Amino acid sequence: MDYKTLVVYAVIVIVVAGGVAYALTRTALAGNYSMSVSISGSVPSQVYPYQTSRFTISLNNTGSRTISQIPVVIYLNNNQYGSYKVTLPPKQSTTLPLNYTYTASGPYSFEVIADPGHLFDIANRSTAQATVSVNVSATQAPDVYSLLPNSSSTTGFTLFQNGSAVVAVTGLGYNLSVINTMFGPARSIMLRLLEDLSLTINTAYGAESRYPNNSVGYSIWLQGTLDPGLVGAIVRSFGLSQQSFNANGTQATYVKVSNTTSLCFYYSGGWTKAVSYYNSSDQASCKTLVGSAHPSNESAFLLSQYGSTPAMAAYLGNFVYTNSTNLGGSIGYQNGNITATNIFDNPYGTFIGYLRRNQVPANILVNQTCNGLVYNSGNISICSSFITPIKNGSISSYLINETLISQNYTAILYSFVNDSNLLAANQNGLSLILLLNLSQRTQGWNTVFKNLCNLSNVTFGCNVLSFNHSNDSTEFSITNNFQSSVRLNSLLCSLEPFQVPQIVNSTVLPGQSISLNTTCYNIPVPIASISTTYPLSVNYTVNGATNTVYGYANITNIQ
Repeated sequence: MDYKTLVVYAVIVIVVAGGVAYALTRTALAGNYSMSVSISGSVPSQVYPYQTSRFTISLNNTGSRTISQIPVVIYLNNNQYGSYKVTLPPKQSTTLPLNYTYTASGPYSFEVIADPGHLFDIANRSTAQATVSVNVSATQAPDVYSLLPNSSSTTGFTLFQNGSAVVAVTGLGYNLSVINTMFGPARSIMLRLLEDLSLTINTAYGAESRYPNNSVGYSIWLQGTLDPGLVGAIVRSFGLSQQSFNANGTQATYVKVSNTTSLCFYYSGGWTKAVSYYNSSDQASCKTLVGSAHPSNESAFLLSQYGSTPAMAAYLGNFVYTNSTNLGGSIGYQNGNITATNIFDNPYGTFIGYLRRNQVPANILVNQTCNGLVYNSGNISICSSFITPIKNGSISSYLINETLISQNYTAILYSFVNDSNLLAANQNGLSLILLLNLSQRTQGWNTVFKNLCNLSNVTFGCNVLSFNHSNDSTEFSITNNFQSSVRLNSLLCSLEPFQVPQIVNSTVLPGQSISLNTTCYNIPVPIASISTTYPLSVNYTVNGATNTVYGYANITNIQ
C-alpha cells in the first residue's frame, strides 16, 4: 500500500468515526423532550433601589423521557446572571430560587431559558422559557428638613457605608458632643438602630434642630437593604409600646419614649424614616412633625453659612489623612458658630476631625488644664489626652483626643487606633492639626502629668529634664547636697532587672548639679496621658566609700 492510498484510508476512517460519534450524540439527545418553565413571585406596585425581589423558578418535565443535565440559564437585561444544570425524571418538577437586590432605579428584565444552546430536542421551546419585568422607581430626593420646623440652630449630617457603624460604636462607648447630634433625643434607641442595622445601611441623611423653647427635633432617613420591619422589633426590645397612625397617607408608628420624648418611624419614597422630638414646654410630638409640611430652608441656610467662610472649607479639606475613605460628616450652625466634621478611616484606624469657626473670638489668655500631654511650638499649644470609654470592653480601640483652641477656631482630632498605632496616631495627629496652619496664637494648656524623680537619700536632688520617646532616653539632673565632692559612677533607669547601668564617672562639686542622659528600659506601649514609674538607682563614691542610692522616676510615655 503506497503513501497516498494510506492517507485516503485514514481520511475515510476519520470521517466514518466522526459520523458515528455525531449519530451517537444525536441519539443520546434526541427524543422530543417536553418541559415548561415559569417564574412566580409577587412584585409590589412600587419597587425602590436596595429592595430585594424573591422569585421562584419552576421547571417541569412534561414528557416521558428523563431530562439529564439540561442547562438552565438566567439572564438579567440580556446579560447572563446565573446558570444551573438540572436533571428531571418524567412528569417531575423542581424549583430554583431567583433573588435580586436592585442597586439603581430603572427597568429590570429577568429571563429564564432552558437549553439556550439547543443541545436537546425540545418539542416546544416557547414553553421552555419565561420572563418577568420589574420597573424600579427612583427614590425620593433626601430632604430630612422637610420633617423639621425651621431653626437657626441646626446640624445636618450624612453617613456613608460603614459610617453608621462608626458613629454607633463611638456613641455607645463615649460621650462625644461632635457626634451626639447624629442620635437625637431618643439617643439610646437610635444608637441601637444604627448599630444593629449598620451592615444593611448604605446611606443615611439626618439633621437635628434646636428651638428657642428648648425643644429638639430630629430626622433621619436610612437607605439600604435594611428591612423596615426590623425597626419596630428593635424598638420593642426597649419594652416600649407602639401605636399605628396615618401620616399623610402612609402608615407610621408612634412610640412614647418618655414624658418629654417621642419617636415616629415609617417607610416612604424608598427610605426608612425616623423622627424624634423632645419638648420641654409644649405638647407637640413627633406626630406633629410628621403630619405637617415644613419648608426645608435649613440645607440652603447651612450651605450659605458654610460658603461664607471660605477658610473653613479650605481647612476642612485639609483635615483628612491621605489615602483615607470618607465615612460621612456634618455641617452645623450653633449659636452663631459654624461647625463641621469629617469621619474617615484608613488601615491604621478610624478618625473624626472637628472644626468650629467661632463667631465670638475665644478667650485664649487663660490656660486650661489638659488631662494629658501638652505639645508647644511657638504660639501653638495642643492638648493630647487619652479618653476612657463609658463602658469598659465596649470599644476594642484606644481613643486619643487632640485639641487646639485659637481665637477664631477650635480644632479637634479623635483617633481610634489599636495599641500598636498609639504613638504614631499621637504624632500624626499633631502634624495634621498643624497642617491646618491656624497661625494665630492659641490657648495655652497646663498638663496634670509631670515628669519627676526622687532619690531616697536626701543628700541627692533629682529632676527629670526631658524624655525622648523616639529612643526612650531620659535626661536627669542630679544635685550633690553633700558637703564634699561626690563621684557618680553609674545610673540605671529600668523596669527590668539585670540591665546594664549607664556609666557616668563624673565628679560633682558640693551644691552643684550634673545633667545625665540614660535609657529607661522596657518602656511599655505608649499611651497618651499615662505616666509610668521606673525604679532608679545611682551608684556613687563619697569620702572613699562607694554606695548605691535608690529611688524612682515618674515619666510620661509621650512628650
